[in-house]
Amino acid sequence: MTQQRYFFAVPGKAGWFSYRDGGGDLAGVTVYVRCSLAPSGRLVIGQIDVQAADGGRIDTNVLRDVPLGKIEAAINGAYRARMLARLDEEEDPQPSANVEDTAAYFSRIASKRIEELEAEARPLTGSQLARLATVKQPSRERGRLPDSFYQQVAEKYMALANRIKGPATQMAEANGVPVTTVHRWVKEARARGFLTAGHRGARG
Repeated sequence: MTQQRYFFAVPGKAGWFSYRDGGGDLAGVTVYVRCSLAPSGRLVIGQIDVQAADGGRIDTNVLRDVPLGKIEAAINGAYRARMLARLDEEEDPQPSANVEDTAAYFSRIASKRIEELEAEARPLTGSQLARLATVKQPSRERGRLPDSFYQQVAEKYMALANRIKGPATQMAEANGVPVTTVHRWVKEARARGFLTAGHRGARG
């Protein structure tokens, strides 16, 4: 199974989130966003800081390729629990308009996660993919599945979509259901706000 490139993401304090994608016009570019909790319960992006690598340049191609939908989906999916847990923490040091302070802040956080990120970069075995794709199906509430189920679907789908092609196919195999069922789960997860329209996996 072909592995896709993965992105480097680090949740920080006070709603800050760091994102770096090694491909295309975003190669070497780090995106810092700051989010807050909306009345709807969704984490929304209210501030963005885009920084090029040494000697790099930010142009319209770079700005056009910044995947805000994907970042916001990740913040509300796989990283939501960690973002909420640190939302009220004080900034130390304060990421601000000073990009040097912001970069230094996330560099310290990122250094603690190198081993984890290297592990994420390695191709997954068949059994690891199966575990990652398996969704625990809870009891239905009045005939319908609860939000917790669709949040889990979103987290699994995003984790797979960032690692492999055909995340829905992998989820269908792991859970013993047709691909159309997984597509229905993903559609409902998106309707409930756990995935955004900007976060779509490869076909199948």
